[in-house]
Amino acid sequence: MGQSEIKPRLIHTKRGAVFALCCTGYFAILSVRDVLWHSQRQHHWLLDFDWLVLWHISLPAWVVAGVNLAFYAGLFWGGVLLYRIAQGKERVLVVGWAAVIFLGLIQFLISASAATEIDPLKAFMAAAAFLAAVDIFLKMPASGYPRVDNQTSRNT
Repeated sequence: MGQSEIKPRLIHTKRGAVFALCCTGYFAILSVRDVLWHSQRQHHWLLDFDWLVLWHISLPAWVVAGVNLAFYAGLFWGGVLLYRIAQGKERVLVVGWAAVIFLGLIQFLISASAATEIDPLKAFMAAAAFLAAVDIFLKMPASGYPRVDNQTSRNT
């Protein structure tokens, strides 16, 4: 009864916090760059099968769309799982990353003028995720958090 249960964390170590901080900072910089300098980018599917043309294979558009939608559904499900594992500021980090990724995917489906209107929202979400990553890094103990394995998390 007096024993507190240790819940699993998404980021356990200082090295993981540094990695999250660097990756999130990189995406935040890219998002801010897109707001400041409206780059003319061509939007394609995330999984592009244009390389199949080298072997004289052409896939119908519905196959490419189906494969990409299945991939996007897998990304969404992975984001949900990461959110469930994350705790505290880690959830802000996961939501920020998911927002940047999925808003970027929405930009592929809309007009170029509407896509530029999404860039400030992406930059805001990336900045929020970056601030959460900074907070996680600064509050991380030097030895990291204890890992939860199956043996210690069982109540016997």
